[in-house]
Amino acid sequence: MTYTFIGDIHSAADDLAVLLQAPALQDSRLIFLGDYIDGSGSRSGAIEPAPLDTLAVLDIVIDRVKQHQDIALLGNHDDFWRQTARGDELSFQTWRLNGGAKSWRRLGIHSSNSQVVTVALNRSPLVKYTSFLAELPLTWSTDHLLAVHAGIDWDYPLDRQVRDDLLWIRDPYYFDMANYKFNPNKPGIFQWQSVDDVFLMVVD
Repeated sequence: MTYTFIGDIHSAADDLAVLLQAPALQDSRLIFLGDYIDGSGSRSGAIEPAPLDTLAVLDIVIDRVKQHQDIALLGNHDDFWRQTARGDELSFQTWRLNGGAKSWRRLGIHSSNSQVVTVALNRSPLVKYTSFLAELPLTWSTDHLLAVHAGIDWDYPLDRQVRDDLLWIRDPYYFDMANYKFNPNKPGIFQWQSVDDVFLMVVD
C-alpha cells in the first residue's frame, strides 16, 4: 500500500486541487495531517498572495474521506474551530491571535465577538464543517507507521500521549532531539509546526 501524507493546507484550495491531480497520487491513499483552515496566502517567490478558500479545502477533504476512504487528522488550527464552536473562550482568543479574524471573514462571519462566532459555527452553512472537524482523530497508524499533526513525546507510549503535544509540540521535539528517544520499530510521520507544508509519499 502506498500512502501520501499531506499537511498544512491552510485554505489553499487551488494548490490542493492541483496536487491531487498528480499522477503519483492516483493509486495512493491520502493521509491529511490537519490544519485545513486559516492561512496567509503567501507563497515563496510569489508576487501576489494566493487566493484562500477555507470551505473549498474542507469540501475537498470531506469528499476524499467519504468517497475514497482517505484519512483526515485534526490539526491545532482546526481545533480552534472545534473548541470555539463548543464555546471555549480560551480557544477563541488563541484562534483570534493566530489568524482567526481573517478566517472568520472568509467564512462570512463579520464579527469578532466570541458568542457571535460560536453561534455562526453551529448554524448553516458552517455547522456541517463543524461536525466534520468534531469527528477527526488525533492519530492514525499501521503496524509500521504513526501519523499525528505535530509530534509525540517519545518518553510515553501512544496511549499516554498528551493531547496538546499531538497538536502543538514544537521546539522541544524538533530542535532538541537529544532529549527524545527514537523507536526504530515504529517510524512516524509527523507534521512539525515549523514546517509550512508537508507532502510525503511512503510505501508501507
